[in-house]
Amino acid sequence: MQSCAGYCTKPIHNAPEERAMRIKALREASGLSQAKCAARADLDPSTWNRIEQGQGNPSLSTLTSIAEALGVEVPDLFDREAVTVAA
Repeated sequence: MQSCAGYCTKPIHNAPEERAMRIKALREASGLSQAKCAARADLDPSTWNRIEQGQGNPSLSTLTSIAEALGVEVPDLFDREAVTVAA
């Protein structure tokens, strides 16, 4: 595992899985079903499910739609404690 050359506090190793867990946690905190979120994001429910399972690599456009469906910003889809941007 490589570190990120001073741009984060620890190595990034399971980014898709961590993103998936974050999206699921945000959805559950909002009290919405996968189907409702998928409809808000104009995604097929099976696509939303795969994203929450850490499968695939959603585009920035898809991540933007997911964030809007959840009422958050795209950076909120990622664990802010895992990555710290250098000043």
